[in-house]
Amino acid sequence: MELFNVKDKLPEKFGSYLVFAPLSFPKNSRFMIAEFYDDNNTFYSESGGEHALPDVTHWAYLPAEPTASNNGFNLTPPVDGAS
Repeated sequence: MELFNVKDKLPEKFGSYLVFAPLSFPKNSRFMIAEFYDDNNTFYSESGGEHALPDVTHWAYLPAEPTASNNGFNLTPPVDGAS
């Protein structure tokens, strides 16, 4: 899995992504799933109410969802690289 630095690259479209937010709650889990809004180039957490995550430093595409054909294990991102 490749992690992208937000200073170098942001997602190209709205969607869910794995993000590293070192200052966000919960402190014990700095990796989290966040929604990216391409209209304002901001990641949002939806746990405990939607709020912006200004401390996201890195992000990655989520793996493809499990399917019956792969026995629930697929760590390869979709062909177009999007979630």
